[in-house]
Amino acid sequence: MKKNIFLTIKNYKEPLLKIPKREGHGYYGTIMCSIDNQYIQCHICGKLFSSLSGHIRGKHKMNVKEYKNIYKLAKMTALVSEKERYRLKQTFINYLKSLTPEQKEEFKQKAIEKWKEWKNRKMDKRFQPKITLETKNKRGTCPDQLLQKIKDVAKKIGKTPTLHEFVGECRSQRFKHLIFKTFGSWKNAIEMCKMSINKKRKGIRHKYNNDELLEYLKIYTEENNKIPTATDCRRGLIPDYYVYIRHFGSFGRARELAQLNEILK
Repeated sequence: MKKNIFLTIKNYKEPLLKIPKREGHGYYGTIMCSIDNQYIQCHICGKLFSSLSGHIRGKHKMNVKEYKNIYKLAKMTALVSEKERYRLKQTFINYLKSLTPEQKEEFKQKAIEKWKEWKNRKMDKRFQPKITLETKNKRGTCPDQLLQKIKDVAKKIGKTPTLHEFVGECRSQRFKHLIFKTFGSWKNAIEMCKMSINKKRKGIRHKYNNDELLEYLKIYTEENNKIPTATDCRRGLIPDYYVYIRHFGSFGRARELAQLNEILK
């Protein structure tokens, strides 16, 4: 490793999953970079480079796709430092400036065709990118970060929070949905936090309002890129199917009011 260079993690939320020493350096789903943005760290050997692609192929005999899969990086993550990214960007801008008007028009048409091809692939479910650990680290929604949110709420209120108390403190249904999706139930999440589970009090049931129910549908659609079904209700990912019927007359009517098709466009 280069001497007198300090590493940092930018644009990620803690806690993060550390890579065991025998398997590499840094954290899964993150890029470690120097404070001056001149270098990034190789997860395999720990050395610093302005660009990792050539180093990975030449030194470690691994392609970029394999590297990103092993260390849980997003498909679109560029394995270059910020300074190198800026240099490449300026080089590209200078190249465009050097083109003749005819060449610029040809370049523009090719770019439009590639964009249309990319858009068509994006609409095809077979090519939908998976949400990687790196993306979750940036959003603060990886499993460890979700558990930490529960612990933070417990510390704030001085006891194990109920699901309703947790949602109230977070001021959003988003994390509730992600907790059910990640751990299967609120009970499982509480057990993983090593907290005691509050016994349910008989006769008390959470009362939803219409806006809250519609927000559940919107969040589910954004996260899963598909419209929720009655099966998702039974799995506990969104409120009970019959709650929607009581509030809106039918589950289909609730989905219409949530304008889920607009989210998928």
